[in-house]
Amino acid sequence: MRSVLLGMVLLTLSGCAYLPPGLSQVQLTPRNSDTIYYGSVRLEGLAVVKLTVEIDRRIYAGNLEITRSNETLGLYERYGSRNAAPKTPAVLAATNFSKAVLSSTENRLLRCDFTDVGGTSAGGICIDDAQRLYDVIFS
Repeated sequence: MRSVLLGMVLLTLSGCAYLPPGLSQVQLTPRNSDTIYYGSVRLEGLAVVKLTVEIDRRIYAGNLEITRSNETLGLYERYGSRNAAPKTPAVLAATNFSKAVLSSTENRLLRCDFTDVGGTSAGGICIDDAQRLYDVIFS
């Protein structure tokens, strides 16, 4: 019990860095093609989760930031599944929301919203400057 409380205090004090356990890779699939792009996820220290992906020989990098559901970039509301069944209160209570704004060396942006339920089923949606949508799966 003390270790759980200590962990929660450390997360709060460290700027809420969060990485679901066991995740180290990310894959992005554009909604308009069958191409799969890959990237990595790493925890750096206690406070920074770095996300790096390569899309069409362009490297995007940035930090993953845990948020509340009302502080995301709104990609689920705009581009998420329209016929998904509503989540139960228990599932919503266990859902972690996060976002990332990744930039390339050419100053292009990739904006992303992510969720996971209790540290599992991590995924999300990203959109680039050309308005291309990507479905994201963490593994």
